[in-house]
Amino acid sequence: MERPVAALVLAIVGGLLSGYTFYTVKLFSTVQSGNVVQAGYQVAAGSGVQWQHAVLAILSFGLGSAVTALLENLMAEIEVDYSYVILFIEAAILLPMGFAFLHDRWSGLVYAYIVSFLAGMQGNAFHRVDGFLYGNVAVTLVVQQAFNHLVQSLFGNPRAHLLQSALFFMVLAGFAGGGYAGALGTRELEQRILWLPAALLALMGVWGLWFQRRGTSVDIPIG
Repeated sequence: MERPVAALVLAIVGGLLSGYTFYTVKLFSTVQSGNVVQAGYQVAAGSGVQWQHAVLAILSFGLGSAVTALLENLMAEIEVDYSYVILFIEAAILLPMGFAFLHDRWSGLVYAYIVSFLAGMQGNAFHRVDGFLYGNVAVTLVVQQAFNHLVQSLFGNPRAHLLQSALFFMVLAGFAGGGYAGALGTRELEQRILWLPAALLALMGVWGLWFQRRGTSVDIPIG
């Protein structure tokens, strides 16, 4: 789960989720700094009913993060890798959300809050790539690390720094590509685009379990 391919897939998923919610209700499900700014802006602009939406998205994200912390500790007691549990929970919730029987009954805001909750779970479950901290549902740290290692390569150990810089630029491209696919897919497929991140997350979970069954070491991210 710390391998570069896992980081790329999780970044794509993060972009897909935010692309979907921003296209539908103009809220971010992953980049909570955007929701914080929106909440403050709406209060200052006097838009009386808008700021609550951003605040609820932030709280949903925080609740998802808290649930991951709870699962992490519960799974540790029975020696189960919580990261795979998170992946399958996300996939199991996103899958039915892609069907019309739910979408026609729930508002776009409810969908955004649920997706934000799942993004909070994912964000707190996966912290590292190749030993380096990164944010798989936000881009700030990724951009920082990408340019930091790019410049550090000029002053020593260029191969190692350039590889790290390339890794973070790859993750950044995953975010951008996921956001593009999320917005375009929502326009063309509506809520059915959520089947794509559900499939990616489920495949990641199966992939990780397959590695474990083969006896291959798969690092579990730590806080």
